[in-house]
Amino acid sequence: MRQWARIQPRLPSLSDRARRARARAARSVYERAFRSLREVTPDAKEEAVMLLEAWRAFEAGAAGGGAGAAAVERRMPKRIKRKRPIATEDGGDAGMEEYYDYIFPDEAGAAPNLKLLEAAQRWKRAKLEAAADGGGSGGGGGGGAE
Repeated sequence: MRQWARIQPRLPSLSDRARRARARAARSVYERAFRSLREVTPDAKEEAVMLLEAWRAFEAGAAGGGAGAAAVERRMPKRIKRKRPIATEDGGDAGMEEYYDYIFPDEAGAAPNLKLLEAAQRWKRAKLEAAADGGGSGGGGGGGAE
């Protein structure tokens, strides 16, 4: 019994140490997988996003994952809506299709128009909110007959 009492306080530190080692190993696996996806198949953006979301969930559940969670958040891409033409089987134009694209921080330099796009979206959102709130404030100039 006395031996157990001496060993027991050491057991949580051993499991805690092992847990941290497993977390480091898992982080290195996530890191290698993400790097491989981005370098080998740069067009696999949705797969990279799914990997980052799984990594973020792991960091949320891991003890002491504050720095790891911040590192994952820095790698998360921006999600933007784009349009592309739809072609029919006979080669005709069938309209436009909306889809979501992802812009990763490491490729933000390759998309210089992203800031312009964001500014245009903010302007459009502000115009829509102003129209919804004011209900069309351009009115008839007052001064009607009473």
